[in-house]
Amino acid sequence: MNIFVNGLLVLILGGITIVGYFLKDLPKLIRGLRIEESRKNSEKEIQREIFFRQLKGSELANTLEDWSDIIMSLEKSDKKNYKPEKMMSLQKKVLLYGSDRSVKILSETMQNFYNPNENSFIAMYYICRLICSLKLDFTGYEILPVDIIKIKITDYNSKENIEKFTEAQDIVEGRLKELGLI
Repeated sequence: MNIFVNGLLVLILGGITIVGYFLKDLPKLIRGLRIEESRKNSEKEIQREIFFRQLKGSELANTLEDWSDIIMSLEKSDKKNYKPEKMMSLQKKVLLYGSDRSVKILSETMQNFYNPNENSFIAMYYICRLICSLKLDFTGYEILPVDIIKIKITDYNSKENIEKFTEAQDIVEGRLKELGLI
């Protein structure tokens, strides 16, 4: 019986030694897996950058410029004056060159446009939010929609406009937060 117990103890000790040997390398293994995952994500990011750098830089600039033109030439009743072909071209450029966030913001913007009860302040804020997203996509610089609005609206600081744009901001930002876009 004593030999059996000694043999069993030797087997248990051997098993613990083997498990301990592998467990001591476990942190190194986990760290290595994390590094490899990070490297893979970095490579994907580099591939995206290469893709966009190979595109004509002017095409990206034109996309941002065209959407900015909408805001800069927009009057409260002017939104309906954009030709469908022009809007489809702008939408296509966002679809081709924009991030997934920008495409989703565009879809929300267009859904707002299709709403027969749409509010022009909300529409303007959606477009400004899209421009901000495209600017971040193409340049890496982040700007705020309210800054664009302040460039366009000369009487932004009037009590009436501040209230209307604050309400529009709350509605748009709330919707985009619901969707996890901001």
